[in-house]
Amino acid sequence: MLSSNLFFSNDIPFISFSVSHLKIVYFFVLAGTLQAIITPDPDGGFPSYGFFKYWFVHCGLVLVVIHHLLAFDLYPQARGILRTFVWLNIYILCLIPISLWLGSNYFYMMNKPINPSLLDYFGPWPIYILVSECLAMGFFAVAYLPIFWTRKLRTKMATIDPLETRNLNRE
Repeated sequence: MLSSNLFFSNDIPFISFSVSHLKIVYFFVLAGTLQAIITPDPDGGFPSYGFFKYWFVHCGLVLVVIHHLLAFDLYPQARGILRTFVWLNIYILCLIPISLWLGSNYFYMMNKPINPSLLDYFGPWPIYILVSECLAMGFFAVAYLPIFWTRKLRTKMATIDPLETRNLNRE
């Protein structure tokens, strides 16, 4: 459900160049959607509609975020991790009444999935939710690493050695 919402909201930073929106979308996509690509669970087998929709949405989200980073030079800052975490919790808090109303289990907030999953190792309800929250922060931090390294590399490339400038001024 988050992927579907992100898929339709990705045009906002593209049209309005919203840096704050891109920060949140960046962390959601790289921390969540990229995991969905690595460990897929499509709605149907090949060649069903659910299969193609799953791959189109998830891969498309990653490509859109990478495009925004490269084309518009809009890079999130480290404090975007905390902002994204807050928005994730707001999103989940909004989904809880919807899940109760529909009798669904979005984000597995009501109970663990029927099939065995990693959540089985995180303890009973609601402890597994707290463990998942900690993991989300960790995944957001890992998603920030490429930005951190890029900024560090660009800073080193853009710096001029003060000794070299003194030598140039003497000549």
